[in-house]
Amino acid sequence: MQNSLEAAERELMAAKDTFIELGAEISAADCAQDLGHICMMRDNYAQAKIHFTSARDVFKRCGDRLGAAQCTQRLGSIQLQSALAEFEALAELTGMARCAVILGDLRVRQNDYDSAEKHLATARELFTRIGDRSSLALYHRKLGDLRHAQGRLQDAAENFSIAEEIYTAIGNQRLATICRDMIAMLRDS
Repeated sequence: MQNSLEAAERELMAAKDTFIELGAEISAADCAQDLGHICMMRDNYAQAKIHFTSARDVFKRCGDRLGAAQCTQRLGSIQLQSALAEFEALAELTGMARCAVILGDLRVRQNDYDSAEKHLATARELFTRIGDRSSLALYHRKLGDLRHAQGRLQDAAENFSIAEEIYTAIGNQRLATICRDMIAMLRDS
């Protein structure tokens, strides 16, 4: 896979340079965005940040708000990865777990379910070690969201039910109600 990524990176760099020479800024920005994705796949977040920032600036200048927003979203993901690495270096479990849950939620929204699953599993393990029941309920809500997105409605309902039970037990009626509403919505689907 590494060789494929390197070949793709070379081709995208060449295409980007050609588009720049032709004055096709949006196409060059598309290449920069793709290069950012490749850098993220290789865990080269510093270079990914450069590509996404460059692409975002071009998209903004050319009035492509969607392209700019997508790049901003990726830059936010890079910041979360950086925060996670810092919490890991400090062995700060709560910060690690919260970053993992946010990254999992972000990956669900990006339809990257395998990555979402890994981040959420990390969050579950850390929240369990910490003994933070409220955050464990949050994990089950986010896993419910993932299962819903995957079309696994029974699994989604089970996770929302677990979250609802925890929220009820700790006295958070607002979030318990949200979970009950999700369960009802899933049953009506």
